[in-house]
Amino acid sequence: NEPVPLYDPAIPTNNWRLQDEVGFEFPQDVVLPPGGYALVVNFDASDPALAEAFRERYGMPAEAPLFGPYGGKLNNDGGRIELMRPDEPEPPGTPDAGYVPYVLAERIAYDAKAPWPTNNIGLGASLQRIDVAAFGNDPANWMTSASSAGAGFSPCGTVALISQQPTNQTVVGYRNFSARFTVAASGPGPLRYQWFWN
Repeated sequence: NEPVPLYDPAIPTNNWRLQDEVGFEFPQDVVLPPGGYALVVNFDASDPALAEAFRERYGMPAEAPLFGPYGGKLNNDGGRIELMRPDEPEPPGTPDAGYVPYVLAERIAYDAKAPWPTNNIGLGASLQRIDVAAFGNDPANWMTSASSAGAGFSPCGTVALISQQPTNQTVVGYRNFSARFTVAASGPGPLRYQWFWN
């Protein structure tokens, strides 16, 4: 219900960060508005063309900030992500004077096997937290769903209805010809499609 500065207000150069599977330190002066979201991605979010293409592809709200790149990789087989906030630096006169300890704000240790959601792993679905006010490391508080980049949980609800299947095509593989497959579908959007070889 209140703005959240992703830094220590007493020492604004000490910023929140992500660690473990991915590593990222938030830039200075970032404040999330009440009920706001931010998204950290694996590409240079300061590149206007990349950022705009990403926002368009995933229908990301313009008001949600986009940060990146993060280091590391989110693993489909499971892993751990920690959100850390800076604590007060060690005072002068102590052995570690000036050292900034970090405090755990949130830890998610996700997995690719039950009791964590296992449907659609690696197929483009997003692992989403259902209730941001409930315990984050509880597998029951997560499910796979269509991505909702920069916004809250959005259950899939009604599935898409395919009214026209793509037709078979033959191309010469060694000549680098391409084939275009089309499909007609209706349902909650934005709709995305993905075909897999074999």
